[in-house]
Amino acid sequence: MGQGLKRITSRLTWVEKGNCVRYICPVSGSAVGPPSTSKPLHTMKQDHLHYVLLDASGSMQNCYDTTLSTLNEQSAAMREVQKNNPDQNIKFSVSDFSDDYRMWFAPKPIGEIREFREEQYQLRGCTALYDALGTLITRTIDHVGEDAPSKGTSISIMTLTDGYENASRIFSSGALRLLIDNLTQKGWEFRFIGADVDPLEVGRAIGMDARRTRRFAKEELHDYSPYMHAEVNDIIAEKRRRFNLF
Repeated sequence: MGQGLKRITSRLTWVEKGNCVRYICPVSGSAVGPPSTSKPLHTMKQDHLHYVLLDASGSMQNCYDTTLSTLNEQSAAMREVQKNNPDQNIKFSVSDFSDDYRMWFAPKPIGEIREFREEQYQLRGCTALYDALGTLITRTIDHVGEDAPSKGTSISIMTLTDGYENASRIFSSGALRLLIDNLTQKGWEFRFIGADVDPLEVGRAIGMDARRTRRFAKEELHDYSPYMHAEVNDIIAEKRRRFNLF
């Protein structure tokens, strides 16, 4: 380093603006960014956000107990995913819908999730599937941004329903299809579970990849917890390959 450059760098002063810190060069008066102290993605603990969206319309009454117990099984499955992936922060969120949308809680560490109880899952109303999924997606965008997967935050949204759309007023199937198509290209992961309903028919209207849909009989809903356990493990494995996480 030349003597002139040494003198200049020794006189650089810090200024702080908001959450950003910059050097001010005494010669030009312009801001000079300090050497980056941020860690590369492959050395940082990353988040995986897993959202469950449950149908809470009246038609779910004949599988109410199974759905609630399966939700607890899925929570246990995500704890197992966390155990197998210590480099990830697995965060879990549950919402439900009928002709309205209700988020039980925003994503929080899976270790903080307690057993789900009957008072949390209240059946009511019709099936505003498009509004519920559209609301969940847009709120998640507000929370983490559309490009979160490119920055190391993987996202999986799993929808469980036993019926067809019949009550949405805000989101159309076309609008939801465009939204899901755009986010899928950015790395978001969507899964659609049909309980005694054809998920291909329902999912096709909103652009859901047929490979990402599954149908289960209501009395066999317990089988979807192992399915989602495997899917989330695969999503994290793909992220690990993408960011060279070892």
